[in-house]
Amino acid sequence: MDVDAFFKKVYTAAFRLTGEEESACNIAMNAIERTAKIINIHKKVPSNMLKFTIKEVCKIFLEEHHVKTSDEVEYTLYTLEETKNELNELQEAILTLEPIKRVTIIWRDILGFKLSEIIPSVNRTEKELYQELLSAHKQLKEKIYMAGMLN
Repeated sequence: MDVDAFFKKVYTAAFRLTGEEESACNIAMNAIERTAKIINIHKKVPSNMLKFTIKEVCKIFLEEHHVKTSDEVEYTLYTLEETKNELNELQEAILTLEPIKRVTIIWRDILGFKLSEIIPSVNRTEKELYQELLSAHKQLKEKIYMAGMLN
């Protein structure tokens, strides 16, 4: 993968989590700085670097939202009305989820990675991640139904 495509994919993952351009840019750059000490802009980025860097995006996102456990969470919830108009309805619904639920949806359902691969970055067991994912699916279905996206 070329460097431009790598940067775009890392930014896109960050944007899916935050819904805010500036925040996504900051998280993406921090993740790239943490994982890719030296990127030769004239060469290809190894394919495993993308997953490693997006894992770091998820870790930074959760660190910034001070997520500890599902019982003691500090995060910004977005309502469907508060999200930007240009976001699609599914993205709007994702932004209403708690940060750990956003991470599980983005990591597994959008990027197609295994939840077991992100365990060290999110400090949760695989069972807890699957519980968060199932809860996220349920919440998304409810939000989408209530927004009139499903008949």
